[in-house]
Amino acid sequence: MNENYPIPAQTLIQTLDELFSHLGEEEIAGLLRQAEASINWEGQDNWDGGKDFYCLNLKIPVPAFASIDSKRAAVEKALLQKVGAVTRQFDRDVISRVIIVPDVRVTGAPGAGQLSPDILRRIWEGDGLRLFITHRAQDKLAAVELKTKVAPYGVSGFVAHQDIEPNQVWQSEIESALVSMHALVAMIIPGFDSSVWCHQEIGFALGRGVPVIPLRLGADPHGFIGRIQALNGDLSNIQALASNLVDTLLKADQTSAMMRERLVLEFEHAKTWETARLLRPKLVTVTRFDGGQLTRIEKALTENQKVATAYGVPEAVNEFLAKQRRSISRST
Repeated sequence: MNENYPIPAQTLIQTLDELFSHLGEEEIAGLLRQAEASINWEGQDNWDGGKDFYCLNLKIPVPAFASIDSKRAAVEKALLQKVGAVTRQFDRDVISRVIIVPDVRVTGAPGAGQLSPDILRRIWEGDGLRLFITHRAQDKLAAVELKTKVAPYGVSGFVAHQDIEPNQVWQSEIESALVSMHALVAMIIPGFDSSVWCHQEIGFALGRGVPVIPLRLGADPHGFIGRIQALNGDLSNIQALASNLVDTLLKADQTSAMMRERLVLEFEHAKTWETARLLRPKLVTVTRFDGGQLTRIEKALTENQKVATAYGVPEAVNEFLAKQRRSISRST
C-alpha cells in the first residue's frame, strides 16, 4: 500500500495549469492557479499486483466556485481526463476522482488529507465507497439496517451512533467521517427537521461538494436539500431502498467510477451465492465498464465457484458480456 502519491499535488496542478493554458481552456487554468490542492489516498485493489486509488481535491475561493457551480461536474470530468493522461506512467497509483469544493473553513475539523489510514480504517469498514448516513438518534436501527444492506454492493456506511468507539471523542470522529466521506444520504423521517446535528452534517456535505441524497421516508426534505431530487422509500423494505441508493451512486458523476469498480471487486470476491445473485442485476445494467473490468467479470465466472454456480448468474452475465463485446466491436 502506497499512502503517498508519487508526485506532489502542487507539481501536478502546475502541469495541468500549463496543459489547459496551451489548450486554450483559460477558465480551468485559472481555477487551478487559485486552488489549494491535495491528493488523498482512498483505498486499494489487490487485483493483478495491486493498485492504490487517490482523490485529487481542489479547494477554491467561494466566488470562483460559484462561477462554475452549474458546470462543476463537467469541469471535474475534464480535469480527471487530463489527470489520467499526465499520470499514466503511475499505473499502480491511480487518481480516480477529482473533487472541486469551495474554501469552507470549519473550526476544529481536520482536512481529509490529515487523516491517517489508521483513522480511516477505524471510521470506515473496508475500502468501499464511503457513505455518511445522517439520521436522528431515534432512527438508529433503521440507519444501521441501511448500512448493512448497502455493504454487499461495496459501500461502507457510517452511522454515528453505532460506529464511534467509546474511547473516541464523538464530535471529532463525526467530523473525521464528514471530511473523508464520498457521499451523504439523509434519512428524512418525520421529525428529521428538528435535528440540528443532521442539518449541520448536510451543510458540511454541501460545502464539500459531495453528492447529497435525500431519502423521503414519510417526510419531505426542506431547506438546502429541498431542491434535490429525493428517493422515495419505505422503512418496511430497506433492501429496495438500498438497491435504489446504489443506482443513484452509479449515476452520480462524482461516485459512478468508484461505484462501478466496487461492484466488480465485490463480484470477483463474492463469498456466497446470495451475494453473487444480489450483484447480478446491478452488473448487467451498467454500460460504462472499461475493458479491464469486463475481463475481470468474465474471469470471475470461472475462477469464483460461488459466482460460477449461483443460480441464473453465469447465464445473465455471459449474455451481458456478449452485448458489451458487440457494442465495443461496432464502435471500433
